[in-house]
Amino acid sequence: MIEYQTNAWSMSLLCRLKGTVVLQALAWGVPCALLAPLSHFVIFDWIEYEFDWGYSSLDAVWSSFTFVLGFLVVFRTQSAYNRYWEGAMLLREARGEWFNAFSSLLAFCSSDAEKQDAVVAFQFGLVRLFSALHFASMQTISDSALENDMVQLKGLDADSLAYLRSIPSANHRHELVHQWIQRLTVENVRSGVLDIAPPILSRSFQELSRGSVAVTKARNMSDVM
Repeated sequence: MIEYQTNAWSMSLLCRLKGTVVLQALAWGVPCALLAPLSHFVIFDWIEYEFDWGYSSLDAVWSSFTFVLGFLVVFRTQSAYNRYWEGAMLLREARGEWFNAFSSLLAFCSSDAEKQDAVVAFQFGLVRLFSALHFASMQTISDSALENDMVQLKGLDADSLAYLRSIPSANHRHELVHQWIQRLTVENVRSGVLDIAPPILSRSFQELSRGSVAVTKARNMSDVM
């Protein structure tokens, strides 16, 4: 994943090197460009070999070359556009599913005055875990380090935080935080903080899982393709 800045009418995107294939294209194009005049010099000036080609043959070669080049450029552009659009839609889908799950869990909290302290603790913990879930999911599809743009994980014990930081793979951190959210929800159902019927509560689990599935599909685009 590449973060694009749209400042100055997005003109800065034309001059950036991160995420571009210009350097890779130059690595192949420059040697070929140098080889072409060298081959011309060796064949026509040094060896003095004469080709009996007419203009029709040269036109055929040039037409074939431009056709293949144009086909590859169009195919590559279309493929890149489809991958970008599919990845953007999957990330939007994941964000929407997680927002629905989060908002539903907030709405399912008990209104009993005696449990308000437990309700507030659950809500603050849920905010931090969903923020960590989104941040970890962005790390799974990013090819570079991201800024720590998430809510601080206060309220978790030191052992859990140390274990989360010790996991080298962002994929595993995403799965771990996902499991923590599910476990936190189940514990608060048993304690009465979440006062809702189980069939209705199950929708939050389904939305949470669909969001993670969408992130996994987006991750396949960066890992496999």
